[in-house]
Amino acid sequence: MVSCDRILVEGKTDEEILKRLGYAMPIQPLGGKGNVLKKFLDDINNDMKRGPLNVGNVCYLVDGDDEGYGNIYDQVVSKLRISTRREPPYIKFCFNGKSCRILIVVGDKVSDYKGCIESMLLEQLKLDENGDVLVTQFVEYKATQGKMDLCGKSKLSLYLKVILKADDIQAIYLNRNFVEELFRQFPQVFPSFK
Repeated sequence: MVSCDRILVEGKTDEEILKRLGYAMPIQPLGGKGNVLKKFLDDINNDMKRGPLNVGNVCYLVDGDDEGYGNIYDQVVSKLRISTRREPPYIKFCFNGKSCRILIVVGDKVSDYKGCIESMLLEQLKLDENGDVLVTQFVEYKATQGKMDLCGKSKLSLYLKVILKADDIQAIYLNRNFVEELFRQFPQVFPSFK
């Protein structure tokens, strides 16, 4: 386990989920995995040139997607041209014992951290058999219409399950309160993610 003084994430949904899980430190969405990885690499390069400006740990949270920890680790080490110890799900660079930059790859531990926060949540959420079949068939249908990676399938499945269990579907759509509804519908799931 690592401690983070600040967390940089891919998007607003990640930010909202972490806030709901009780993370009180500053959380900043950067608009996609590529932006988080770029910021991580830039910050490490800057720290190596001039030393860290601030004391403390900055965490960068990315989905493992179809790549998983191993591939992301290899990309980071290749771009930085330095290596660090493999500590799945962390890729950690520390400076003077005062400041660490920690990339955290989110996904399923059994499959080298492939997946995303939504796929982890999805494992915990169950509908009745008919609902699960309906969601699976819809996601498979959408996957045949275009490229849909592992996380895309998980996100769509999670959204559909929350919508199917919601009392007021229009409120979710109109108010964009998806995360709010997710936590209301499935409060028993989230204590296990702290």
